[in-house]
Amino acid sequence: MMLTRAAEALAAEGVRWLDLGSVDTEAAPGLARFKLGTGAGLRRLGATMLVLP
Repeated sequence: MMLTRAAEALAAEGVRWLDLGSVDTEAAPGLARFKLGTGAGLRRLGATMLVLP
């Protein structure tokens, strides 16, 4: 209910998408199920790295 209300309020302010973070079905299957149950779409992202001199 809170997520729905927050999404509605953000949509009214012009926000078009939310980043729910990574989906790890092995380490946190319940959280992954919740995120996907909200209608989240999975996106494959490349690795992130910091290259120091």
